[in-house]
Amino acid sequence: MDWKDYNVQQASLLTFAAISKGRENWRLPLEPQEYCRKWVPIYQGKKPGERGYRAACVRELAKVSGVKESTIDINWGSDFSQRPGYLPRMLTLADVINSVKQIFPLPQDWPFDKT
Repeated sequence: MDWKDYNVQQASLLTFAAISKGRENWRLPLEPQEYCRKWVPIYQGKKPGERGYRAACVRELAKVSGVKESTIDINWGSDFSQRPGYLPRMLTLADVINSVKQIFPLPQDWPFDKT
């Protein structure tokens, strides 16, 4: 094994440890409410209980899932309990990506950056 490969593997393990440290059950599916509690204050600037928090959560879920905001707002229920079955796994992946973005400086919309 080349020394460069070793450094990449070591960095990967350190990154994984840092990401998983913040969430004990990182393999479990992440529900919309938990995802929003963690990331909406960072990416949308709204905290739970603030006016406009749910709308900010809908925007963030739309950004992550690719589903239209109106669909989320109308069809997923006020507490997002009628969300699609695939969404918790998708939110888990988005959580990992967001955690990596917190450690390494990446463009705000990465991996969706169009530049």
